[in-house]
Amino acid sequence: MPSPRSLRRLTVLLLLGGVLLCGGMAYLLAQRMGQAQIQATGLHRLELYTASLQREISKYAFLPGTLELQKDVLSLLSTPSDTSLPRRADSVNAYLEQLNERAGTLSIYVINLKGQVVATSNWRRPDSFMGEDLRFRPYFQDALSTGTGRLFGIGTTRGEPGYYLASALLDGSRTVGVAVTKVSLDQLEQSWSTVEAPVIVTDENGVVILGSVPDWKFTALRPLDEATRKAFDQTLQYNRKALTPLGMKVLSDLDQGARLVRVAREGTEMASVYPVTGRFLTQSRALPGTPWTLTVFSHLARADEAAQSDALIATIGAAFVALLGFMFNQRRRHERDRLRDRLAAREALQAGVHELALQIAAKSPL
Repeated sequence: MPSPRSLRRLTVLLLLGGVLLCGGMAYLLAQRMGQAQIQATGLHRLELYTASLQREISKYAFLPGTLELQKDVLSLLSTPSDTSLPRRADSVNAYLEQLNERAGTLSIYVINLKGQVVATSNWRRPDSFMGEDLRFRPYFQDALSTGTGRLFGIGTTRGEPGYYLASALLDGSRTVGVAVTKVSLDQLEQSWSTVEAPVIVTDENGVVILGSVPDWKFTALRPLDEATRKAFDQTLQYNRKALTPLGMKVLSDLDQGARLVRVAREGTEMASVYPVTGRFLTQSRALPGTPWTLTVFSHLARADEAAQSDALIATIGAAFVALLGFMFNQRRRHERDRLRDRLAAREALQAGVHELALQIAAKSPL
């Protein structure tokens, strides 16, 4: 039979294990509740960001196609050998310049079937697009083959990133050229920079083309193979940017497409109003009408801190209850031991009295 000391030691170990178990269960429960709350908030943010990006793009989607209504634009493309071509080009250039200023776009230009820019809104600038050969650009090729082209890329002339919207221009039923509008999304990015959680937009290549963290822009979420990089060299979509890895590692998949990831960006981090490294809960959504994916990063530091705080409170509470139980048990044991000692003393006294009576009876004369 175990000794009392061994029993007390076993009791203490069991109580300690129970306290730790309560703390661990409280941590896991609080962490799950915190992640569920973060996931609900992130889903709401995802809807807002998606809607704002769609509104920004839809404002300009119609613009390239409207050039088909301008007779001078169609004449410029349909009759390239006309002697009045220079005068007509100046007229179209001036029109595109005014249209670009009113629309607030970066540039608007017209490309003939050979891929040469024949009119552009920035025709007065030293770095004008006039005469550039852009037949290698995917948006030009897509517009000729499907009627429309969309691409986010970096300009080869000014190195300015933007979203290209292209539309084929028809003269009757005949395609005569392509109109392109280049749109800046900088204002949208700036509005995202004030929110509490990082947000990024990646294209079909997994490259971050928009984001609230400047240091994340033009990084890659997944490794880019040699064939992909060679294709970028041909299309100059990113104008030979390095496209270094973001440093994101998936830790686990959650329900509703959410993920737990860790971001460990190498190099010097730019200043940010929120954490840009560590553990995040990510939620993504495809942007309709584009090959883009919008992703919200919700940092888990606060949820972890809250879970740790709840676990500490639960541990202290369980330890207090265990201590009270231990003290009550010890008191009961002491009371029981004292009662047992009193009963033993009474029995010893009664036995002594009985023994004394027998001795007295034995010595007494009959």
